Amino acid sequence: MICEKQGVACKARMTGVETEMTEEQSQRPAYIYCRYSSEMQSQGDSLRRQFQRCNEAIKKHNLYVKERITDEAFSGFHGDNLINGKLKDFIDRAIAGDIEKNAFLIVENLDRITRLQPSKAVNVITQILSSGLEIYQTSPECLFTFKNKKDEAMTIIMITLFAQRAHEESDTKSYRIKEAWISRIERILKGEQKILMDKPPYWLDVVEKDFDVNGKTKRLKCYQVNQTRTDEVLLILEYLKSMGIKESCKMMNAESAGKKWTVKGVQRLLQSKTLYGELDLKLSVREDGKKELQSRGLEMPQIYPPIIAKQDFDEILELIKVRASGRGGGRKSTQFNNIFSKILYCAHCGGAYRYMHKREYSYLVCYNSEVHTCKYEKVLSLRFYDVQNAILAYGGYFDFNVLFRGVELKEYSADIADKQADLEAKRAAFNNMFNSIMQKNNGIISSMYQSSLDMTEKSIEELEREIETLKQKEILNPSKKIKANGGALLLDPALLSTAAGRAKLNAHLKRMVERIDLSHNKVTNDGYNLLSVKFFGVETVLKIKFQGTKRIFDDGGQDFDKIFDSDSDRFIDEAEFDKSTSMLDDFF
Repeated sequence: MICEKQGVACKARMTGVETEMTEEQSQRPAYIYCRYSSEMQSQGDSLRRQFQRCNEAIKKHNLYVKERITDEAFSGFHGDNLINGKLKDFIDRAIAGDIEKNAFLIVENLDRITRLQPSKAVNVITQILSSGLEIYQTSPECLFTFKNKKDEAMTIIMITLFAQRAHEESDTKSYRIKEAWISRIERILKGEQKILMDKPPYWLDVVEKDFDVNGKTKRLKCYQVNQTRTDEVLLILEYLKSMGIKESCKMMNAESAGKKWTVKGVQRLLQSKTLYGELDLKLSVREDGKKELQSRGLEMPQIYPPIIAKQDFDEILELIKVRASGRGGGRKSTQFNNIFSKILYCAHCGGAYRYMHKREYSYLVCYNSEVHTCKYEKVLSLRFYDVQNAILAYGGYFDFNVLFRGVELKEYSADIADKQADLEAKRAAFNNMFNSIMQKNNGIISSMYQSSLDMTEKSIEELEREIETLKQKEILNPSKKIKANGGALLLDPALLSTAAGRAKLNAHLKRMVERIDLSHNKVTNDGYNLLSVKFFGVETVLKIKFQGTKRIFDDGGQDFDKIFDSDSDRFIDEAEFDKSTSMLDDFF
């Protein structure tokens, strides 16, 4: 009888290992078992190939399928499928006598069952055969059975040979993968390589750039920040400061047109040191069939471009930890009340201003002044809404219009000019065509020419209507209410009254503003408080003077008296803005 192993015909006089089934074996039950090792293989062809070969064997030998068993992402090399997989349940049933004694276990190869060391692999497979089952391998075709007691020794030898080959293949592959990673890391440390793999984290892209490597210019792949995706990641991190992971995912998926965020995905994100630029090399450790990644204690900084400071990221993790422990009970959205988080600082000591809610009022407090390290001897604080509304008074500088929902806030003048030029060109073309036809045909216009003239004239009329519509939009454009030099800001109420809105405002300010320094009247005795706003990439510093919500000054010292919040609902609605339009006409 013949068993084809590795393409070589091996003749053996034995009944323990066969390639053909007898008629008595026909119409017996068969259990198909398929397995692959990692989640990455789920996108491949492994399962389809295994099932196809097993089904072909079923048809060839006239068996019937009793059950299909699949272990997805279970390692055979580490024996995970024998600890927590469905194969473990099947073997337990077989040993308990719950599987038919005349049944077959159909596998593509014995290595689907296990890739453990030969001694352990032989023990697993002989357990199955000792329970009365027979194992049929499709590639290469072999039948393993203990039905003939005389040939058990030869069967065990053949199982050992297959198990030895399977384990060595996996061991070699594991070694090569580890060596490849070590080689990559060494090349990175030498500056000869810039990336670990072509598939980067979600917020990064892989691009090619020229680098100086040992005095020679080489074009290498490197990581580059994808700003759109980075903004998305930073926004969900802001949500996580005051919301649970599930709620943060809901918020992101409702607003984002990009990635669909899942709880598992966010949990992986919170474990990622790549956000602040580090690579933490981990060791895969298995215990009771479960794989865990443990740090090797070797961190490689600046492998990835950082998108958040490590200190800020650690603060987010601490907030999540406090909330999970129950120590953060009470107001869950306290952090979100401060739209100036991480950008507002004391002009007198450089310390950060923190948000504090006391009784019915909200305050911004210089942290250093609380611990007596500020120049001012006492605690330095201002009402939160006084500072907020001073910033909103100068809303045009901060481009808040990009946060409007359902309102088109674009400038139409450029579109009008383009369409006007197109209109003039079409009118000129129409006149030239009309004069040419009249001259060639002695004033007689044929039906063909008339049709062409009508179509051109119709397109001119449509363009005229489009221009008129744009002019009306320009006149009624809400963005005209947002002035670059002062003026009240018309905001969507949700941006100020909801946690999600405040997170969006804070994220927007962080993208535009490098820092805001607050100079307090208690220190300077100037008669007003002063906000000095430093924008990214802009040398000129915006100065905003204010004395509470009702007294905010423009650049010329004019008082924006009675503009803000006449109904004390903490945002400026359209009715309140309309009441103030007469005061702001000079700015339009």
